[in-house]
Amino acid sequence: MKRTPPSLSRSPLRLLLAGALSALLSALLAVAATLGFSPSASALPAVAHGVGYLWNSDGRSWLGSHRLADGQLGLCLQVQNAPPEGSELEYGHASTAGWYSADDLARLAYIGRWWAASTNPGRAAAAQLTTWGITGLNGHGQAWFAQRANGDAGGVLALAQSMRAQLDSPGGASRGVVAKLSLSVPSDEGGTVSSELVADYLAGGPTQLPRAAFRGTLTLSGATFDDGSTVRDVTNGEKYSIIPSKGTALNRVTADIAYFDLPFGADAYIAKAPAGIQSLLVPPARNTGARARAHAGDVSPLPFRPAVVTETSAGSAETGAYLSDTLRLKVAGVPKVAREGAAEPSELPTSLDEWGVYRDADGALQPVPVVVRSTLWGPLDAQPDQQPTVPPHTPLVCTVATRAEDGPGEYETPDCILPAPGYYVWTETIDPADTPVEKGGGRLTAWASSFGAASEMTFAVAPPPPPPVTPTPTPTAPTPPPTAQATPTPTATPPGVVLPPSTSRPPTPGFARTSPELASTGLAAAGVPFWAASIAIGSGILVLAFVLLRRRALRRRS
Repeated sequence: MKRTPPSLSRSPLRLLLAGALSALLSALLAVAATLGFSPSASALPAVAHGVGYLWNSDGRSWLGSHRLADGQLGLCLQVQNAPPEGSELEYGHASTAGWYSADDLARLAYIGRWWAASTNPGRAAAAQLTTWGITGLNGHGQAWFAQRANGDAGGVLALAQSMRAQLDSPGGASRGVVAKLSLSVPSDEGGTVSSELVADYLAGGPTQLPRAAFRGTLTLSGATFDDGSTVRDVTNGEKYSIIPSKGTALNRVTADIAYFDLPFGADAYIAKAPAGIQSLLVPPARNTGARARAHAGDVSPLPFRPAVVTETSAGSAETGAYLSDTLRLKVAGVPKVAREGAAEPSELPTSLDEWGVYRDADGALQPVPVVVRSTLWGPLDAQPDQQPTVPPHTPLVCTVATRAEDGPGEYETPDCILPAPGYYVWTETIDPADTPVEKGGGRLTAWASSFGAASEMTFAVAPPPPPPVTPTPTPTAPTPPPTAQATPTPTATPPGVVLPPSTSRPPTPGFARTSPELASTGLAAAGVPFWAASIAIGSGILVLAFVLLRRRALRRRS
């Protein structure tokens, strides 16, 4: 009968082996620190399998989610690539990768929103199969990959097929969601306001959501709710009574609705991996919001002049960085003209002192949309002085457009990339021709910013060169101890034969011979690095421990 060796938990050999491992690990860590190896501060590694199944047939193939260093779970997007464990990934929007169509992004966003973080193995595995059904199965069917769920393969496959049907059915994946407001103020005595949410589903198109499904915040201007407040938490589809403020014209009554954390839209989030490694579909950092504004009253025929207060996203940056501009949209100052016979020009406005509105196809009043065109100029050798217009021959980096649909407020431009060192300056323009006449474009006044404003300037520098990488020296392999030679049997000296005197010399006092074992460790050689010596010593101890353990086991078996 095969005997099991006794426990070595208290054996000196066990302690010797543990010490050898500790010494070897310490040496390797010292080498890594010396050579400057450290994880990137901006990347997030995938550390392990998440929730799912490991295939019993090979003990290696996985079906389910993967776990990132921050605890987030994600689903593989490219089945043909290498697993992500051990690689560094970066969060971002799937739309910027350009891998999938708009409808597939909506499907992936739905999976990431509802199933990617599941802690149920069957649901996580089915979500992974559903994801691969959208992004590609590398020439196989879902049933081929479902085998990895072992005894649950049939149930996981059926659930994946049900998930895909749910994505493509009414109420499933959606392209987005919008809010709508209805404001009615028939007299000074009172009125009503209500809001609706409309989701654009892949199956069924725009669909009004059920009443009281979501909560939002409704804000009034020029009127109050029946309790005297101007801000109230409301639900979609509900009608609320309002009272116009005394002395305020009906066309000054404005209602704003804001909904947050709505589970709709095609904004899928990913953890993007290097080329050849699986990127992951992850739950969204935040859900979609929806806003709407409505005005009550007639549309004024007076023009209005928009203006923009701007600020660059960075005063200094490295070349290759992404730069954007923050836009704070408002109405410019209103000039006045005097009434006939008046002493001061303070009676009649020549333009609106508030943002203009128009009536949409449903008859609701909406803010006039504008397009702000932002241009990044540079690089310039010196910081420019502020001046009304852009100097001739100024180099241009890019021009981006921001559509402001909600009237006054804060907006962010798309990014431009800084191509070279130097000074860069943003300028903005608003052209009435960018707004359709039926939406109020004929009542807009053009606007342009100055060139060289301090708040719009960025100084770009070249990034520092990467530190040199010192190659790792190849450690010297340990020399095995010499094989003991058999001592020859002394031969009797024949009578009459005189042996010559010995040629060996006794050791010189004060001089120690170096054994081959010690020389092989590198300690006896001047100038050998510590890390190499540490690795050699650790390796030697491991070999010695293994030999001693083997001999002990053989003695016990005998």
